[in-house]
Amino acid sequence: MTRVTSLRNPKSAKHRRLDSVIRLGAVALVVAALASCTTIKVTSQPDGARVVWSPDGAEPWRDWPPRAFGGESAPTTPFSDSGRYGDTVYVTVEKEGYRRPLPKIAQLYTFRRNKLEFVMDELPEALAERKKREGQVLYLGEWVDPAAKDLVVVDGRAMPRSEAERAEMLAKGLVPWEDRWVLPAERERLYGDKMTAEGKVLFKDRWVMPEVVELETAWDEKVSAVEESGEYLDLGAPKVLGRIDAPLAQLQIFNNSGQPSTVIFSGPTSRSIDLEPYQSWGIQPGETMYVSGGRYRVAMIRRAPRTNTTAPESSATRASRSVTPFSDRPAFTSQPLTAGFQYSFTIGTGEPLTPESLADYEPPNVELPVTTTEINVPDIDKVKADTAPKIPDANSGSAPGSGPGRRPPRQGGSGGSGSGGRPRGPS
Repeated sequence: MTRVTSLRNPKSAKHRRLDSVIRLGAVALVVAALASCTTIKVTSQPDGARVVWSPDGAEPWRDWPPRAFGGESAPTTPFSDSGRYGDTVYVTVEKEGYRRPLPKIAQLYTFRRNKLEFVMDELPEALAERKKREGQVLYLGEWVDPAAKDLVVVDGRAMPRSEAERAEMLAKGLVPWEDRWVLPAERERLYGDKMTAEGKVLFKDRWVMPEVVELETAWDEKVSAVEESGEYLDLGAPKVLGRIDAPLAQLQIFNNSGQPSTVIFSGPTSRSIDLEPYQSWGIQPGETMYVSGGRYRVAMIRRAPRTNTTAPESSATRASRSVTPFSDRPAFTSQPLTAGFQYSFTIGTGEPLTPESLADYEPPNVELPVTTTEINVPDIDKVKADTAPKIPDANSGSAPGSGPGRRPPRQGGSGGSGSGGRPRGPS
């Protein structure tokens, strides 16, 4: 019988098993060694930033890594490394033309994994240099392509082409008129011809209709008559209320005189307004009076009250006119009014009242309508006679209780008048 012998060497197979065990152990040792280390991964936007660290998060910042950690020196993002340190440090990134972001904590302990991400903001100066290299311009706070927006650069400032052409014409001393550019004197002549064709005339540096000229001239003459007479009260200076967003002066008027009055402003823009007693103007919406800036002569003239047959006169107007003796003299003042301001004029109560002024004053007889109602008062004696109880007459032959509607008295019993009963009372 032939015995077959294996070609394998038992000793060599044993050695191979031992080698496998050794290799597996080495791998385990390597894995354990790697697992016992700390790892760090740093990324940034944009890439290429230098990784720096500090033990306390303050200056000075040092290039990565810490001496005991080991690893790559002065790395740039994206970056990853591992090592042993056993402490906590602060990490951030730096790149030219960008702000350094706030640092983040990296815990470099055993079995720690640190993943740090940073976003950096570009400095305005660096952004401007980069955009200029790309051919863009700054317009209305944004970097844009000038060709796409039809922009031109004049003296380092981007503007629309039409605006650049306007600036060029103004620099030459020209002014716009309709669809062309002309000299200022030529525009004045052309504007005057246009206003004349519309029937307007030049009055107080304004082009107005002839009716306006006639009206304002009449107002100016009235104010001049008051001023030249010298017989007027002092209207006083207006109160400045504040600034307004308008190229004119705005007016408010209060008539506290208790009499109907007309207030006239004579100046670059003449105005007139009628006010009833205690009426104001310029307070309610829609009540506005604007005049051009300049010096104005202001006159307040008393006028007769308006007659209105359809509406009754108010009690305040009737009482103020009939009881308080106001002066009939006009009031006058001359004051400058500045455009862009709001003014308030208050018409006072006239001359002060004195015993001398009241000595010869006789208040008018005021007749107030009175409505009466007739009340019919009845005669008290007649009412008492009608409501008194009726007592029957003894000679009439009728006994009590025998009248119609009365029950006859009972015969007998406790309530009758017969035998065995008690009388009810005198008959």
